[in-house]
Amino acid sequence: MHFTIGLKIFGIAVGLLILMAAVALLSMRMTRIVDDQLVIIDRNYFPTSMSRSLIRSTLTTMSRWRGSMSGLSRCRRSGVATRGS
Repeated sequence: MHFTIGLKIFGIAVGLLILMAAVALLSMRMTRIVDDQLVIIDRNYFPTSMSRSLIRSTLTTMSRWRGSMSGLSRCRRSGVATRGS
């Protein structure tokens, strides 16, 4: 049984299309899995990270504010004129 060259090329093309469809489906499935994992990370890790950075920012602001207030009170005690006083 001899197949014509056209039929052989057509068979190869169909085989490649089937393989491409299989790879596309696997890629889509893996993308969904990665998306689910990123959602888990987003829900669990980022709120913790955001609250830590908020706490760190608040503490830094408070320490700067305390430092400026203690410097202001030292200047007033020593009689040095400051802005606004």
